[in-house]
Amino acid sequence: LMFPKVSLHLVVIRLDEKLDDKPKVRYLVAGENTYELPENLALSNLQIIERTCELAEATRISSEDGFCPWVMVIATHLDCECPEESLKEKNRRLQYLVDKYDCILIPKSGDEVIFAMNAMAPKGQERDEYTRLLQQHILQAPKVHSKDVQVPARWMLFHLELSRCSDEGVVEKSVCLEVGDRIQMHEDDVMNAVKYFDSVALLMYLPNKLPDLIFTKFDPVVSRLSEVLAASFTRPSAGPLGEDRRKLRTTGILRKKFVEELFRGKFNPHPFSVDMFFALLEYLRISDQIDKDTYFIPCVLPLDDPNPVKFVTECSPVLLTWCKNVLPQGFFPALIVQLLRRKSTPCF
Repeated sequence: LMFPKVSLHLVVIRLDEKLDDKPKVRYLVAGENTYELPENLALSNLQIIERTCELAEATRISSEDGFCPWVMVIATHLDCECPEESLKEKNRRLQYLVDKYDCILIPKSGDEVIFAMNAMAPKGQERDEYTRLLQQHILQAPKVHSKDVQVPARWMLFHLELSRCSDEGVVEKSVCLEVGDRIQMHEDDVMNAVKYFDSVALLMYLPNKLPDLIFTKFDPVVSRLSEVLAASFTRPSAGPLGEDRRKLRTTGILRKKFVEELFRGKFNPHPFSVDMFFALLEYLRISDQIDKDTYFIPCVLPLDDPNPVKFVTECSPVLLTWCKNVLPQGFFPALIVQLLRRKSTPCF
């Protein structure tokens, strides 16, 4: 969901920081609310680069059609390099990524991983030149390949018209059929187009879970999920919602009433309601329903020190591996949700 197959991910670091420094990260939700991540969630600049490459590589390995995301490292503050670790030293330390993630990483050159620039340059010729060079470098990178796909012109027109139908990024199936009818497409042709654009991540359609909704953007899903995740690491406030926030961050328990209050006035409930949001979280194995109005969402739980844990010694451990050294982010929370849903023995 977060790493479409055809995408470019820019990891931005500062040259006045070292690769092992933990940058101060602020979490921006829906372009409005800003939250500061707790220190125990912080990763170093190097870890952020590595995690992004791992996710892109996991997507590439699982791709069956040859498409894959790309990653590029950009560094700002070229005019104030860190004296303890120069740009040259950073490039030397990151060189191993070129070999390890050759298919998805776009380096600046053979011995330079980082595309360095002065992001604080005043608006004008200098900034425009940085923009031009960056665009040119991406377009000319040998790894960024194109693939000719035969798509009916009417389908492309349909996708364009559908994107204009909702600023919220989600439309009802009936609206899709109306758009298709206006450009003389039959219902079967409309749904074939929707399924195709879903397969190349230009929209999202989940016929088995939300058959009457089509997401023309990922924003409705990502923004709502971001609000829930941000609520898990902000300090609890007084009142009933404060108690719900405390339970969320300590036990992973998420109440529907809390989400309704969290979303109130921030998102248009039509046509993507709170019930549909929870249905989507269950479908994506992000949460599992405990009772009628309560859900468990394990991905919000904080990391714990494994050393004091007493492991069971009476049985053999389970070893999980996935495509060499790459493990998709979110794998373990999804595994927990899947195990909780088991109806046969052993039950969890």
